[in-house]
Amino acid sequence: MRLLLIICLSLIIHPKIYAQDENDGVRIILKATKGNIGNSSFYVYNPPFKAKAIYKDTIEAVNSYPEQLMSSIMSENSEAWYYYNNLERNKISSKIKERFNNVSALDKDKNYMELLHKFEFEVSGTQYAIIKFKLVVEEREEPSYGAYALTKVENKWKKTASPLTFKLVMLNAFFKTDKLNQIIKGNKTNDKLVNNVIEKVYENGILNVEKLLEEFESWLKNNNTQYISHFTLNPEVI
Repeated sequence: MRLLLIICLSLIIHPKIYAQDENDGVRIILKATKGNIGNSSFYVYNPPFKAKAIYKDTIEAVNSYPEQLMSSIMSENSEAWYYYNNLERNKISSKIKERFNNVSALDKDKNYMELLHKFEFEVSGTQYAIIKFKLVVEEREEPSYGAYALTKVENKWKKTASPLTFKLVMLNAFFKTDKLNQIIKGNKTNDKLVNNVIEKVYENGILNVEKLLEEFESWLKNNNTQYISHFTLNPEVI
C-alpha cells in the first residue's frame, strides 16, 4: 500500500534537550516555513494513561486539558456531545453513531483508550497536541492504534482535523512510541536501524519531518518489511 501524503505545511523539528525528569518528556523546538511554531515537547505516558467513558454529560466533561478530552471522546453518547468535542462540524459516520447507542452498556474498564505519548506545540499562539493511543475493545482479540490531533479553543480542548496537523498525525499514528522518541532526540543509539534513519532525516542537527515521512513512504512502496516491522504499528481509523 502506498501512503498518499498531502503537502500542506513544510515542517522541521530541531531537538534541543532542556533540564527535565523522565515524566516531563523531551523538550524540542519546531520551525516552519509558514507560521510561528514553538514551545514544543514530546511526552511519554509512563505508566500509560487510560482514557475511559467516565463522564455522564458535557457539564462534567469540561475538556480543560487533552487527557480529559480523550475521556470525553470515549464518553460521547450523542451528536451534540460529538460536536462539543470536535472543532470541525464534519458529517458523523454510521460507525460513530452506533457507538453512541452502545457506550452506556460498555464496561469502561475493558473498553478504553490507553494513551502512549503526547506531542505538544504552538502555532502563532494556538496550542496543539497530537496524542498516540492504543484502543482496547473487549470484543476484539487485538487492540488497534491511532492518533488524534487536538487544539485549545477558548480554554477548551477540541479534536481537530486541520491540514496543519495532518502530517504530524500520520507520523505519530504509525510510528512506535519508543522509536519516534529516539528519532526526535536525534542521539545515536545501539539500534543500527534507528541510526540509519537519523542520518537520513537530519540536516545540520535539524529533523526534517518531510524527509521522515518520505522515508516511511519508501518503506511501504518497496515493501521493506524489516523497517516497517521495526518502526511502525498498523493504525486503524477510529
